[in-house]
Amino acid sequence: MNKSIAIPLIFCVVISAATSALTWTIFEQNEKSSTPTKDMVVVDFTNLSQRLMVSMRDRITQSDMSLNQDLIELMAQSEARRLLKEVIKHSPNAVVLNKSSIVNAPDSLDITDDIADSMGLEELTPEAINEFINGPEKSKPVGVK
Repeated sequence: MNKSIAIPLIFCVVISAATSALTWTIFEQNEKSSTPTKDMVVVDFTNLSQRLMVSMRDRITQSDMSLNQDLIELMAQSEARRLLKEVIKHSPNAVVLNKSSIVNAPDSLDITDDIADSMGLEELTPEAINEFINGPEKSKPVGVK
């Protein structure tokens, strides 16, 4: 499978799996608890997914793995489960809100960096995100636009 197609596919699968798993877990916990909780935390799942994708891309490009659809899905599901476990570990009794789904929240509620640190994910610069999405910038000969 072509790596330029595989990376965005992995990104979509991880975001979908993480969001689905988190939503299911929250509803499952709410059904089990008889008293509502007032604790809330905010997690930027888009940011964490981007960090995970860059991490996975680096692992793939540094190894000689042959990519196929099953391997990509397995890796993405594994990373989504790992992300979900870390979110639950950092906020076992809290309502978890996706940062892109809320209008405003105090920075003190955001646990994104704590989760990223515990997972060993590095901070992404805007340039790194752009390179991840568009691929490495290719230099063009002088005079070519």
